[in-house]
Amino acid sequence: MIIDAHAHLVPPYFLDELRGGKSRWGAQLEERNGQLWVRHDQGFAYPCPPTFYDPASMFGAMDQQGIDQRVLSIAPPIFYYWADRQTCADLAREYNQSAAALARAYPDRLAAMAHVPLPHVQDAIAELERAIALGLKGCEIGTTIEGVSLDHPEFRPFLQRAADLGVPLFLHPYYNGPKPGMDRFYFTNSVGNPLDTHLAAAALIHGGVLAELPHLKLMLAHGGGFFPYQRARLEHAWAVRQEPRVKIAQPPSAYLGCFYYDTITFNPLALRYLIDQEGSERVMLGSDFAFDMGPVNPVNDVRLAGLSEPVRNAVLGENARRLLGL
Repeated sequence: MIIDAHAHLVPPYFLDELRGGKSRWGAQLEERNGQLWVRHDQGFAYPCPPTFYDPASMFGAMDQQGIDQRVLSIAPPIFYYWADRQTCADLAREYNQSAAALARAYPDRLAAMAHVPLPHVQDAIAELERAIALGLKGCEIGTTIEGVSLDHPEFRPFLQRAADLGVPLFLHPYYNGPKPGMDRFYFTNSVGNPLDTHLAAAALIHGGVLAELPHLKLMLAHGGGFFPYQRARLEHAWAVRQEPRVKIAQPPSAYLGCFYYDTITFNPLALRYLIDQEGSERVMLGSDFAFDMGPVNPVNDVRLAGLSEPVRNAVLGENARRLLGL
């Protein structure tokens, strides 16, 4: 079975409420050249085709790409970490109920990850427990939470609970507006997203989180961002400088067992390097569907990487099935 572990859902009720003028979302619908777009008040806008929310359209795209099952996670622009506490809790609960119902309706084709109301940690823990009881597989969170790094002590209880429950956390870059210095040429996404993932992974290592929580399972989006390809630089810094050793007693490579990666590298040579570097059991198919920054043919990208049949089968399905308990 070919399983796509990184695909996104825009819940239908979100669009319905925007059509009805609900103000809690801080977003509007627009039509551009016959295509529906979502535009957030902070400035970020993206096309929203039916493949984001309509099961029949999803399945047609999956068949075209040769994907048997997709694991859906909430579209990151609608994390809504900036909202007030009650709104955060309400939105997470509504999303999880909707995603779980969709997965139950099409169990052979769809699974889904949870969304939690961070930065409100105790609420997030309660919602994580509730969502897992609903049958959701894993939980997607931002690489930062409203600009605060995941190694900040306030998030430790949530990370601890996820580790105790064995729930994989999918770290995905999050923004609704331009990032400083990246407001030109779509650098917010093309450069900013992989940088955000690199910083999150490095902070979790150097901040001592993974030393404290060695059983935490973390899936890094977009081939791990810059992390797999530049982590040797972190290793060198730890060896020659004092600053990287403030909270960890071992080099960064000692903490890599927590990380898993999707295949979104846009280059078969880069994908082959990722698999060789991080281990064939730690990489799984991803598409970023239905965002326009996803690869056109993610399954073929894996097949072009020159992998042995057992490794290819693991990357295309077995690793996701095992990690997410599908």
